[in-house]
Amino acid sequence: MKYKPSKELKDRGICYFLVLAAAALFIMFLLNFNTVWSGFRKLLSLFIPFYVGFVIAYLINPFINLLENKVFKKVKNAGKKRTYSLLVAYLAVLLLLGGMLSYLLPQLLSNITSLVNGIPDYYNAFSAKAIRFIEAHPSVNEFYQQYSLQIGELIKQAVASLSGYLGSLLPALANTTIKIGSGLMNFFIGLIISIYFLAGKEKLIAKCKMIISFFFKTEERIQRVLLVGSITHEKTLHFITAQLLDSLIVAIVTYLFMTIFGFPYALLNALIIGIFNTIPYFGPWIGAVPPGLIILIVKPSYLLWYILYTVILQLLDGNILNPRIQGKQMNLSALWIMFAIFLFGGIFGFLGMVIGVPFFAVIYYFISAALNNGLHRQGKSTNTADYASPEDRPIINDQSK
Repeated sequence: MKYKPSKELKDRGICYFLVLAAAALFIMFLLNFNTVWSGFRKLLSLFIPFYVGFVIAYLINPFINLLENKVFKKVKNAGKKRTYSLLVAYLAVLLLLGGMLSYLLPQLLSNITSLVNGIPDYYNAFSAKAIRFIEAHPSVNEFYQQYSLQIGELIKQAVASLSGYLGSLLPALANTTIKIGSGLMNFFIGLIISIYFLAGKEKLIAKCKMIISFFFKTEERIQRVLLVGSITHEKTLHFITAQLLDSLIVAIVTYLFMTIFGFPYALLNALIIGIFNTIPYFGPWIGAVPPGLIILIVKPSYLLWYILYTVILQLLDGNILNPRIQGKQMNLSALWIMFAIFLFGGIFGFLGMVIGVPFFAVIYYFISAALNNGLHRQGKSTNTADYASPEDRPIINDQSK
């Protein structure tokens, strides 16, 4: 009699085979991770113009909306309104970038070159001033004599580190310039692609919703996915634009202050401070260190004024300017902001430190929503302060304001 397996046995055999095949593929993936990852990165690199185009379109889109709703609102034809808005927006962006590069890049290169070449002279002048100061103050002289070797070694290490850091800036800048030159084609293609993204953004959004509708079937699941996308877009766009605006203001104020009062290398220092200011919470304090070292070596008498300016600037920025620009969109405490910076910064580097906060804010938002929904179904309070002791509740309520 010929053996005929049952349908249940066939299904079980297929299931076992698929599990074993998946396990084998996973083991092969782990054993050849570097090769697979390298191939995956090469595949992703083919679409760099599309990434560039999407980022450009994402950042310019609010400007397009503003032009359509305010400047060209009387234009009845939707196609003409979009065309006029695109022309004005891209012309303004190109003029702004071109003007900034033509003005800033030559000065920046001049600042870095001058600083690197002048390090030996600055160090000798600084050493001479330090010796005269020590000789004029007996108590300081006594302390210096006791710890002269340690102090001298620390100064040498600091100068060597600063010299190495500054020396690497010029080659790094030159290398970056070469990379930018070799990648200009990707940028211009991305610029063109961004126009297509913006010109047909409504259709693209509708297509994405169509795909979501196909995969997630029920209306409830579709709305959940759309809500995740909406919250992510809202928090990410608000955070990035607000942080860039805040950093730009800080950089401009620093440049004007240093230029007016004769600080050395005002443009270079302002640029460093502005870039680090894009990192939330403690980025501004990290960014204040390199300019402080430059000022200490070049013009030590300005260091105290620089420290005073930095403290006042960060107090005003952290307590007045940044909260007004950011509002309460992130809804994260300082502890969670630091956690997000360390987590995403460790994974993605500097970019992760910048964009990690809005991404974590989205995760935090939905975890909090799920927790609150669960508590609400159980008939329990969703107010955090209600779970604290009576004496601690005023503190929590005050921190939540």
